[in-house]
Amino acid sequence: MKSPGSHARLKRFIKDIILHTPFTKMVYLLVVLWLLFSTALYLAERGAEAATIKSYSEALYWGVAAFSTAGIADTPSSSIAQLIGDSG
Repeated sequence: MKSPGSHARLKRFIKDIILHTPFTKMVYLLVVLWLLFSTALYLAERGAEAATIKSYSEALYWGVAAFSTAGIADTPSSSIAQLIGDSG
């Protein structure tokens, strides 16, 4: 059975992690970079003739797939988009 103070200790522990470690800053930075690179890729591919990424949601998916170990992301077709994020 839990002691009455265990909930308070858990809350204090989580607060200490958030305030005193770079974990939350790292997660925030990763999300911001994911959104920025996905936006840049979408804008670069938007006008390309043979573009494989045609919507912002596809660009967001590209960001997850390209930077994970899955390696199943579509390859950008325009030269600017390849500069932004071609992993191949």
